[in-house]
Amino acid sequence: MSLSSQDHHSLPPPAYHWASLLPPASFYLAFSATADANNPSNTPDNPAIPWSVKAQACEAKIEMIRAFLATRERPPDLTDAQYSSFFNSASHFFLLDDNLWHRELHGRHQLVIDESKQYCLIKEVHDNLRHKGVFMVCTRLLLRFWWPLLVEDVKWYVCTCHECQIRQTQKLHIPPTVPMIGGLFHKAHIDMMLMPKAGGYHYIVQAHCALTSYPKWRMLRAENNALAMQYHIHHIRISPYNSQANGIVERHHYDVCEAIMKSCENDDCHWHTVVHSVFWAEQVTILKSTGLSPYFMVHGVEPLFPFDLAEATFLLPLSRDDATPLTTTELIAWHACQLQKRQDDLDQVRGNVLRTCFQSIQQFEAAFQHRIKDHNFAPSTLMLVRNSRIEKELNRKTKPQYTGPMVILHRTTGGSYLLAELDGSISKLRFAAFRLLPYHPRSQTHATVTCITGLDDEELDHLLEEAEDDPTDDDVEAFSMDS
Repeated sequence: MSLSSQDHHSLPPPAYHWASLLPPASFYLAFSATADANNPSNTPDNPAIPWSVKAQACEAKIEMIRAFLATRERPPDLTDAQYSSFFNSASHFFLLDDNLWHRELHGRHQLVIDESKQYCLIKEVHDNLRHKGVFMVCTRLLLRFWWPLLVEDVKWYVCTCHECQIRQTQKLHIPPTVPMIGGLFHKAHIDMMLMPKAGGYHYIVQAHCALTSYPKWRMLRAENNALAMQYHIHHIRISPYNSQANGIVERHHYDVCEAIMKSCENDDCHWHTVVHSVFWAEQVTILKSTGLSPYFMVHGVEPLFPFDLAEATFLLPLSRDDATPLTTTELIAWHACQLQKRQDDLDQVRGNVLRTCFQSIQQFEAAFQHRIKDHNFAPSTLMLVRNSRIEKELNRKTKPQYTGPMVILHRTTGGSYLLAELDGSISKLRFAAFRLLPYHPRSQTHATVTCITGLDDEELDHLLEEAEDDPTDDDVEAFSMDS
């Protein structure tokens, strides 16, 4: 692919050199307090990115080499040692028809490109070759051209390509944490399951104790305000498609639904008649993490099964050799011993649950050690949002993996983010941290968040207060004292 002289000068000369590919934070479009939107040089085709000191030094050295090869005069103000190093560098170049060439060992000499043409060459190779990666673009350019920091410039261009960013497949995991575990039913996780409509029921509300995973459930005929009016349970908004936020209860949904459908022999018209026995089975199932059933951890006794009644295994073992019944005093003493061990048993259960949680975190960190990041994005950062809705679709390969960019307005205490579109539209959703990736713009234009959203400081503060969907510090402290 060749370029005519007209194509070389189709865009204004950009100043976009970087010494190296900087961390992603340096590419963010900063919405600072002082807007710079009136700068005419900040256009998408002419990204005004400041030169680095290293890039300026490289350009100055190339000009010195060009002048030296043209005049063969020693540059002034150079010591003998400096001139020896400079002469060694100049030996890698030569002039031909007033063009500077870079010598290549195999005879494929490379033309040294002026700054005014570098951006156009990268744009044509990357865009016209259908958005290839850094290696492909660098290989194509280095076969014919050379300039200082060529690889770094290509990295910057590919990193800031909008189409490449929204179709990337990179995914992040947020650092796992162990939730605070209190006593019995100090904290419960509640979620709702949508079921086939049968017998007038359409929903199952399932709650799990954070310590024992003891399941509580209710069948509802309608979702709207039923929990708030009947049980005084108010809805808490969480991030959409965030299975990690309520995973403690959500991971039991599949087992419960499968048990319900198997029990009713796949006849979903009668699921409401067997749901009682399914949740009873959930209560008496021994958990692998503790070795105990939720029923035993809550009540302190083992449940009775039909075979216990048939085989009389539920009877209390007798302590006398003559097999005489226990006296009232001995029975009270037996129950007293059980009550005295109750708190010790709960402490042991809590220790086992915490130990299991930390083991799970270690396995998670080992499996995703290269994908776990906690960016803790600051307000005014440009972000890409993962298009989680398409993950289950068969044609997801043809759809963008990310949408955006959007602007961060606020981070809630729970770690989710409140975002706004670039036109100022504020999203009513809360976005989980693992769904976000930093967006790398080419333009360094600055604008204020208030200018984008159209809200003054007081209105913006009021909106951020409403975004807080997590417990306050006082609630957490009170919960810790109760625990």
